[in-house]
Amino acid sequence: MISAPAIRLATAHTGRSPLPPIAGSAAALIAFLAAWEPNAALRYGPFIAVAAFLLGRPLRFRIGLTEWALVLFMLWALLSSVWTQHPDVFVAQMIIYSSLAIMFIGVRAACRWGQNEALAVGGYVIGCLYGLALTSFQLIAGYGEIYRDSLGRITQVGTLNINYVAYTAVTAIVLLLLALQSNQLQSRRMRLLAIAAVVILVIGSMSTQTRGVQVSTALLGVWLIIARFGRPAKVITGLCVLAIVGVSFGWVDPMLERIDIGDRSIAGLSGRLPLWESARAVWQESLLTGAGLGADRAQNAENLATHNTILGIGVTLGIIGLALFLAFAVSAVNDRIQDLDAPTQRFRMITIIIAFTPILLTSPWEGTASGWVGLALLSTPVLAAPRSSSTMTEYLPANI
Repeated sequence: MISAPAIRLATAHTGRSPLPPIAGSAAALIAFLAAWEPNAALRYGPFIAVAAFLLGRPLRFRIGLTEWALVLFMLWALLSSVWTQHPDVFVAQMIIYSSLAIMFIGVRAACRWGQNEALAVGGYVIGCLYGLALTSFQLIAGYGEIYRDSLGRITQVGTLNINYVAYTAVTAIVLLLLALQSNQLQSRRMRLLAIAAVVILVIGSMSTQTRGVQVSTALLGVWLIIARFGRPAKVITGLCVLAIVGVSFGWVDPMLERIDIGDRSIAGLSGRLPLWESARAVWQESLLTGAGLGADRAQNAENLATHNTILGIGVTLGIIGLALFLAFAVSAVNDRIQDLDAPTQRFRMITIIIAFTPILLTSPWEGTASGWVGLALLSTPVLAAPRSSSTMTEYLPANI
């Protein structure tokens, strides 16, 4: 029901025959699982992705820069088996990356030419809302296992990690904001439902007390306000790049230590600063190639991920692997946007940069189903409006 208008508009604009809705349904199922149950997504997602690919007119699928960057990244990760210091962990990590890559390709294959995005995005948002609702119910009713850390902080409810739920909520918020910014959600009812979902997701993500998500959500709110009064794209991009470099190289660790506050706080950003320092030490020993998949967890006694995507990839795959991953991610979010006008492209870019900079700096997002499927949905792009159309709704900034 949601996807039909998008398919008609996209078909009229591109002149291509519509993709089978069943392919979009398969992509929606992957998105739902990735947003709600990451373990189920990794287990069943690749098989569903193959079905989505085969049902999405595979002979018309074209390999572009994004796919080549992904292939090179995967080959480099596989090649790291030659020098990995932790062969016992390598196989498991490689299987995870392979599953994520297959799901990424499957979702992209099912969502082309402006078709099926609504189905897939809808699956992702519903999965995220379901995860929030299930987590809240289990907490209130005391149902299922509730895991706490040494200080009594809730870290996991049942199979749902609190941070994972929060980061997924931010991704869903971004997808909905981009859909609202497009003029293809023409139904007033659908726009109101999208706005209501954004409000629920904001409240839910903030209530998790995941500080990286709280920062992302606050910055998104500020961005939606200041975007009305200017075009600060270069300034915001520069500040985010400085933040990534400063945190990754440890230049701002003393400042982060001093501002480490909040109900879920433990010394050193909930233990992140010691993890980052240890990861930097390991990375310095093999800057170009890294220590191989699994090194990010093996370098600390707790077997924890680095909780910084830049450092996590750097310590395992080195500068080369990090460059390939960034090329893949940047190409993905900039792919297929030729039909968007300049203000819409700028809005998309800044929204994505602002939302995900805090997440990349505080989480192991490079190895999550929600992260990779979210990236696939962002690469479609979401409900893109053609240049000839007005791309702003009454709900979002008109002067960007």
